[in-house]
Amino acid sequence: MALDFYDVSETRIEDAETAIVTSHNGVLGESVEVLTQMKNDDPNLYFTTVEVWAEDTASPDSTVGVYGNGWGVKLSAGARQPTPDEWEGVIAGDAITLPDIGNTTQADTSNFHPFWVKVTTPGNLPAQTKDSIRLRYRAVSYVVGS
Repeated sequence: MALDFYDVSETRIEDAETAIVTSHNGVLGESVEVLTQMKNDDPNLYFTTVEVWAEDTASPDSTVGVYGNGWGVKLSAGARQPTPDEWEGVIAGDAITLPDIGNTTQADTSNFHPFWVKVTTPGNLPAQTKDSIRLRYRAVSYVVGS
């Protein structure tokens, strides 16, 4: 597919295997929020049913679900940074849905589709850099004009 992830400066993230890199103060525990974007790079294709999720390749996400605790990742679609109350309503590990990218008459290769990634660390750990968050997506692709 021709969908790629981009950072806030609209630079393509070269390696989706380690797309999100965050640094954490593990003593108190903390969350780091990163604005990330998706964009279509193929003028011949458009995409529907775009779904994005994150995986931690180094350690399991122990915040998945309502009662999790520990390392975890939450996603929120849109350009506006969610408030703490809005993040509370997001369940760690859930995927997000982005709007269709393009349509039957034209591919959308100029717009970025933003979403926020929140990486959380528990307390009582050494300070560290988390570099094992991998973004994944699935979408249905169509040839423009078909």
